[in-house]
Amino acid sequence: QAGQGEAGPMGEGQRMAPYYEEDGITIYHGDVLDVLTAGVGPFDSVITDPPYCSGSRQQSGARNNISKSDRKAEDWLPTDTMGSDSYIWWLRQIGQRLMADAPNGAHFYCFTDWRQYPTVVTALETVGWTLRGCVVWNKLKGGAMGSFWRNDHELVPVFAKGAPRPLPDGSFFNVLSATKPQGDEHPTVKPVDIIRRLCMAAGPGTILDPFMGSGTTLRAAKDCGNRAIGIEVEEKYCEIAAKRLQQGALNFGASA
Repeated sequence: QAGQGEAGPMGEGQRMAPYYEEDGITIYHGDVLDVLTAGVGPFDSVITDPPYCSGSRQQSGARNNISKSDRKAEDWLPTDTMGSDSYIWWLRQIGQRLMADAPNGAHFYCFTDWRQYPTVVTALETVGWTLRGCVVWNKLKGGAMGSFWRNDHELVPVFAKGAPRPLPDGSFFNVLSATKPQGDEHPTVKPVDIIRRLCMAAGPGTILDPFMGSGTTLRAAKDCGNRAIGIEVEEKYCEIAAKRLQQGALNFGASA
């Protein structure tokens, strides 16, 4: 059931038709602020990987090492070129809309790098999200960039709306290790094992990913038994995600 929604500015309460909707998973194709303003329905937690806008690729010389599929996109990701002021304004607008709709206790996991960690925290704390911790993704030398103290990790500041929903048990530690996936059609894909662990931490309910990309969060949520909602501005990634979701779900013991 892919390809049914249309992108475009939406008014308050004028909900966009889903691009894909099946087995408790919904995809919206459109600008993140337009879709959130129109409304996506109830959700319980957020797991997302927004553009970092940190300049890390240019500073590390990464353009010389990116994959063949990445070279086809001369502008990398369309929203990954904002300056600091624009980026803070943009994240604040998104965080404010998420804060208004999230239930008390909601978790919010937001991937970033060391350059933009303070920016992300500033943007989200100033609209009411409370910083509760930080998860580190250790890439196991699988995605290191640069030549001077090569960067082999990314950060996931953990926010909550009010007092966070308790973790399921005492087995959750804040360093998660997995190599960067290879061969994916999205340039900044994250390991599905890492996202599954965050889904388990978030607990039962619906996971929202406002920057869905190729659908890793939705795939992980489905594997864990959660419902999920994804938003993506580029239609080609909506289609890739829809195809990934057609695969049978694995069972990791989380409840919906």
